[in-house]
Amino acid sequence: MPISLLEHIYIVGTATSIVVAILMALAIFRLSAGNNRHMFLELIFVAFAISVFANTILNVKSGSAAISMIGLTEPFQLLFGPLFYLYLKNLSGVHNPWRKNTLHFIPFLFLTLYLSAFFFGFTRQRFLLSTNAYTVTVSALSFFVYVQLWLYYFLCRIEHKRYRQRLKQSCSEIERLSESWVGDGLLALLLCYSVLGVVYGMNHGAVNLSVNKSAAIIVASLIYFMVFQTLKRPQLFSPESLNVTENSLLEPIDKPTSKTKNDEVSGKYERSGMSDRDAAQHMQRVRAFMQSEKPYLDPELSIGALADQIELNVHHLSQVINSSDGRNFFDFVNGYRIEQVKIEFANPVNTGKTVLEIAMNSGFNSKATFNRIFKKSTGATPSAYRKSSFD
Repeated sequence: MPISLLEHIYIVGTATSIVVAILMALAIFRLSAGNNRHMFLELIFVAFAISVFANTILNVKSGSAAISMIGLTEPFQLLFGPLFYLYLKNLSGVHNPWRKNTLHFIPFLFLTLYLSAFFFGFTRQRFLLSTNAYTVTVSALSFFVYVQLWLYYFLCRIEHKRYRQRLKQSCSEIERLSESWVGDGLLALLLCYSVLGVVYGMNHGAVNLSVNKSAAIIVASLIYFMVFQTLKRPQLFSPESLNVTENSLLEPIDKPTSKTKNDEVSGKYERSGMSDRDAAQHMQRVRAFMQSEKPYLDPELSIGALADQIELNVHHLSQVINSSDGRNFFDFVNGYRIEQVKIEFANPVNTGKTVLEIAMNSGFNSKATFNRIFKKSTGATPSAYRKSSFD
């Protein structure tokens, strides 16, 4: 029977995704040069490649052979959530002991051992005698995988929020580093699985496409998405990025209120050795430097770079900004950029310049970040504010 064009596309697409995933894992390993910061990203690509391969194998099997291989793909799908979550934690420089990380893989190990009897045929005859047992087992495994993925999706969102808070203590531009695509990738996988479950649950007989083939297409598509996102971020493998340690990203603090400011800040910096009076004096020097030298015009300005320019310890600079200004480094620097944008808006020389061009010249390098911060600061969109300044 001749193979259709769609079948050709499926075979080539899934086979290529397996090869690409393995090559990406090897490339990341080589670029990391022994650094384990992206180790979990390597393992994600490997797990995806195995999942596509396993689904493809199940798709070509039928009858008793398919029943004896029940659950072949589920253990590998139990790796996706933990690997995404641990990758996010590794990016922020938080490296847990291997013993603690292993706890996330207990469901995978347990399910692999549990299903090993089916893979080796020990209970094959029992399943062949009971179609109902086959259906119940498949449904239970699929539901467990689905619940576990949702659990890790929310854990990834929580970890990503914490990571962004830590970035704001050290960076003036975080969109390029925030790695929001990690959670988006897991959400895309969940939504595709949800649609797949609804389609086959409601009208399985009318769908001329096997579950395993659909799953292989979904995971293969996610591989291509992840490859694209990884290649968009070559800075992930720069020496500076690979050398991130647990202390290189400062711990976040919540924006203090008038009632808790002194307690929160003094508690965080109680071992710094800097008094409130010294912090206030340093803050005057920092503000004078920001006004005269305008370091905020550098879109890549970090707290380390600013600390070097004003010859102040990084953690002391963080204390100065948090205690005297009440903001994190991100909000502090972007506050100066907003004020610069306002000045440029009012300058008749800039009449022919676009809003985005003025924003970029003022230190922003992300349109989305600029629009969000500007509206939060002024209560108006940049275009509306600029128009009102000429009225």
